[in-house]
Amino acid sequence: MTDAKSTFFSYVAEGDQFYQKGEFSRATESYSTALAQQPQEKNCLVARSRCYVKMGDSAKALQDAEASLQEDKTFFRVKRSIFLPSRTPSFTFSLCKS
Repeated sequence: MTDAKSTFFSYVAEGDQFYQKGEFSRATESYSTALAQQPQEKNCLVARSRCYVKMGDSAKALQDAEASLQEDKTFFRVKRSIFLPSRTPSFTFSLCKS
C-alpha cells in the first residue's frame, strides 16, 4: 500500500471513530482531509454526508450524496422527503443500496 493510500485510509478510519463517538464536526474534518486526496471516493462522500445529516446541514449532506453518484449512477439512489413537524420544514434523505 502506498503512503498516499495509507494516509487516505487513516483519515477515513479517524472519521469513522469520531462519527461513532458522536463528534460529527471532527468526523467531517477527517473525511474532508481524506477527500482532498481522493475527491471521488464514493464511500467517503457518503460517510461525510451522514455527518452533515447529523449536524442538520441537509444542503451539504445532499450535495455529497449526489456527488457519490457522479461516476456510477447505480451506486446508491438518493431518496428525499420533506417533514413538516413545525413551521420550519426539515429535509431528510436516506441512501439506499440499489
